[in-house]
Order: sequence, then structure tokens, then C-alpha cells
Amino acid sequence: MVGLALLLVAGTSGGSGGVFGNAWWGPWMVLLAAVGWACGTFATTRMPAPADPFALAAVQMLVGGAILMVGSAVAGDRPDLGAVGPAAWWAWVYMAVVVSLAGFSAFAYALASLPVSTVATYAYVNPVIAVLLGVLAAGERFSAVQLAGGALVLLAVLVVVAAERPRKRRGRLATSPK
Repeated sequence: MVGLALLLVAGTSGGSGGVFGNAWWGPWMVLLAAVGWACGTFATTRMPAPADPFALAAVQMLVGGAILMVGSAVAGDRPDLGAVGPAAWWAWVYMAVVVSLAGFSAFAYALASLPVSTVATYAYVNPVIAVLLGVLAAGERFSAVQLAGGALVLLAVLVVVAAERPRKRRGRLATSPK
């Protein structure tokens, strides 16, 4: 969490707004999302879930969509669906069906096959990837403090993954607890 805080809320860096300006709430939402996703990942392993990863993905997508629709209604957003062109609809269908379903299914499979601490680490890597994509795609810049935050996140993830890796002991392969 410290690494994410440094990465996302370290302040302006000559191209990144940090926690200032009219999008001051964005970094805080990213931190909240990472915590929420890690908690959800942990809860998923403790609660009954459908055996089929596609069913689990569908439930997660429907619940997430319902929450977003309520938030949109509260914020006063009223979409003009007639203004959306065919290319945008096809892109939406592709993202909803192919990308999301495949991603959630892979996530459900990973939860069934790997320790939850290993699976939960991707929620912390996602903001690092998002910042890097901002640099590459939008020309954003980040400060040395933000760079240190991203490095700290990646180091923490490596430590968790390395701790979960099975180790060879006395000629046998030790299994990691699940």
C-alpha cells in the first residue's frame, strides 16, 4: 500500500495531476479499488462460488455493472445511446464478452489453482501498469518519488510470489500451502 500511495498520490510531476486539480479523487479511487479487489479476492476463496469459472465471471460482471449503474444514476449521468456509433457498440461487445469474460475466467482459474496471496498481487500491479501506460500513451511524466513507489510495489509483489514458490528440500519438491 505504501508503494501505491507513493506512486499515485505523490503530487504533481509536470504532466501528472497527482491529487491536485479537478481529478484529485482519481488516485484515491485507484487505491480504494486495489484494496477492494484484494479483499474480494480473499473473500472469493472463503465463500461458496460456482465451480464454472465462466459462471463466476458472469456473476462478478453483473454485480459490478449494477453497482456502476447505481453510481451513474446518483451522479446524474444520463447516456444518450443514440449518439453511440456502431464501431463503439462493437468495441463494447468485444470488451464485455471477449476481454472481460476471458480475464475474469482466468482470474477464477487462478484462484482455484494458486494461493490467494499470489493471486491478490495483481491488484497492486495494475496501477503500476496504468501509470506506465499513461507515460507511453498519453505522454504523462512521473517523479522520482512515484518511480520509487512503483518499484516498491513490484518488489513487494516479487517477495510475495517468491515466498509462495515451492522449494526443493532434501531431494523432494515441497508444495506450497493453498
